[in-house]
Amino acid sequence: MNKNLFIIVFLILCIITLASCSYPVMYSEKYEGIPIYPNAELISSTEYREYYKISEFKGKFKEVEKFYTKHINQEIWSIEDNPLQWSGENSVVGMQGYILKDGKREVSLIIQRPKISEGGNGDLILIINGSPFKEGKLEVEGKSENWKASLEYIVTKERMKIDGNVKYTGNNPPKKAECTFVYYHMIANPIPKENGESLETSYRSESTETLTDSKFDISGWGNREYELEIEKEAINNGYIEVKWEEQGESKTEKIDLNIIE
Repeated sequence: MNKNLFIIVFLILCIITLASCSYPVMYSEKYEGIPIYPNAELISSTEYREYYKISEFKGKFKEVEKFYTKHINQEIWSIEDNPLQWSGENSVVGMQGYILKDGKREVSLIIQRPKISEGGNGDLILIINGSPFKEGKLEVEGKSENWKASLEYIVTKERMKIDGNVKYTGNNPPKKAECTFVYYHMIANPIPKENGESLETSYRSESTETLTDSKFDISGWGNREYELEIEKEAINNGYIEVKWEEQGESKTEKIDLNIIE
């Protein structure tokens, strides 16, 4: 009896051990010590960036976060939350951003899972970006005769996010206004000029806005493509055009935008 009991206990322990075993953790080829979530497929790879995806991901977002904080080699990388990257989980998306540092490099790790339904599945997106681009938060303002714009630009290695508002400062606030928001990128000019670069419109948003407390919100985003100083020059060439009716008269004003240093 004791022998049979020993065999049964031994078999149970073997089963538990096998069940707890997992496939070996795979790591990025570009960035030693940064793991790749199991079954993630490499979709694209450039000099500094790796983009992975799992279609119809059925796991929990928190499990992915725990995987990375557990398996990132902390003998190589320090880990901290990215203060410029929104992190959290709601009914639309789960998002977590980390900054990893090894003493020489600063690498952005983004975990993103859009949800297709309250209890449904969504693609799991993993982005590792070691671009030398600097990140930052920029305060941007502009004024015209009757309007003032106050914007915040969040510039990460991946993208630029814009949020803010435009406020009417005159004496007869309209109920609605038409808004055109124009943002520029710097691009290489095929026929070099003195500075070798030219401006090209890459973002243009047109909308009719309802004012609340004499102002309306404005937002936008775009992919990050250039060094921060070039992005700053592009921001300083952007503008907002506002059209509205005031006492039966159609008015148009342009608000030139500038970074507040």
